[in-house]
Amino acid sequence: MTTYVGITEHPPQLCQTSNKLCGELFRKFGNEVSGLSQKFGVTVKIGPLITSDHRSFLVIEADDYENVRKFVTQSGLIQWNSVTTLPVIHFETALAELDTLTPIWHLQNEA
Repeated sequence: MTTYVGITEHPPQLCQTSNKLCGELFRKFGNEVSGLSQKFGVTVKIGPLITSDHRSFLVIEADDYENVRKFVTQSGLIQWNSVTTLPVIHFETALAELDTLTPIWHLQNEA
């Protein structure tokens, strides 16, 4: 499974706290997120985490990015948010990869 971070962002006028329709869509998303994640083979590991600056974050796992794309689209999130989904790796994986790379930049005081 691949892990993705989903980042949503909307302008203040489309905030669920100030826009009645967006508030209804937000409630609908909350009620349907479990069923939609099952339908598209996506596991929501963390979130949605909501911020006060009109963004939210999700950590999602899926076998295929297309399933993530369908989840985001069919959930309606794209109707009032800009949505970015990024594949990510765990810190331990990044550390292991670090050992396989040759540094290309060196400090001037290194010989």
